[in-house]
Amino acid sequence: MGTAASVQQTLTVDQAKALAGPLWSPELFQNAASSSENADTVSRNAFLDQLCQHIAGTAGITLRGLTTGGDSSSTSEAEQSFWQRVNMLFLYMDSAVGGSADGKITVDELKAFFGGSTSSNADANPDPDADANAKENALYYLSQIDAYAKNQGYITLDELYGYFDYLGGPTASGAVEMLESFEAWEGYAAAAITATNDESGSVTTADGKAIQKKKRCVQC
Repeated sequence: MGTAASVQQTLTVDQAKALAGPLWSPELFQNAASSSENADTVSRNAFLDQLCQHIAGTAGITLRGLTTGGDSSSTSEAEQSFWQRVNMLFLYMDSAVGGSADGKITVDELKAFFGGSTSSNADANPDPDADANAKENALYYLSQIDAYAKNQGYITLDELYGYFDYLGGPTASGAVEMLESFEAWEGYAAAAITATNDESGSVTTADGKAIQKKKRCVQC
């Protein structure tokens, strides 16, 4: 059993800029600051909330699962946690290539998430079988999730919500298991929902449940 490493809970301005990419604005950082507009760091969750709100607002949809602020009186803690995890998954996938989010998960970003190589992912050097499997996964989930809107060739946050709604939402075992399958994918330890990550390959999510990292097809 390895030594557990806690996920970074705060972001500096430069780290927040890198995460937000083309969506960056000083207001995102300022709105996430809990004490003053000149704070040197902000809560990672608070900044991700601001980023998700920006993406949702641009798309004209209602953000689900806010971790800070907002009116969650009609949402149970379990439901709020579920949708927050979906938001984190979206941002992680959306920044899989280039390290920044633009509100659209592309085929290349899906392929990189599943461990494949892309034209912008020079560090990835999987074997041919792994690369082919990553491409198969990317195309499969694009067809499954993008189908909930206009089949634009990329996945939006609203489409990801629609996909999990179709699976039954926060209280359905199918939706929870699918979310856990995505979260268990190797390389997702940097996601905000991950609490600990050790050398045995196990990951503990925010609700305290240990899951095993996957290296194969999540649709299998």
